[in-house]
Amino acid sequence: TATATASDAAGGSGSLSTTVFVGALPVTLSNSGSTPGAPVTFTVGGTTNAQVSRYNWNWDDGTAPYDTSGPSTTKTFTTRGQKTIRVDVFGVGCAKIGTATLVINVT
Repeated sequence: TATATASDAAGGSGSLSTTVFVGALPVTLSNSGSTPGAPVTFTVGGTTNAQVSRYNWNWDDGTAPYDTSGPSTTKTFTTRGQKTIRVDVFGVGCAKIGTATLVINVT
């Protein structure tokens, strides 16, 4: 936690505290199922207290990467087999603040 305190000429003062993350966030990625033809919801965890500007989703099945402003997305897989999903999390300053990868077996 970082705290800043300011004082004025009349002797008044005030302070503000905030949580500061140093290094990457402990980002997690979970899913809601894995059946071909059925929508699967993927949800990012570990970013509740972070100021996130976007989530960049990457798929190994030929789907183009895309951004969402929220920590969840839904995808439908049309083929069976192992799938690798990666999400990169970007803060308000556009710097990558975390990454998570999940491997699922679509059966």
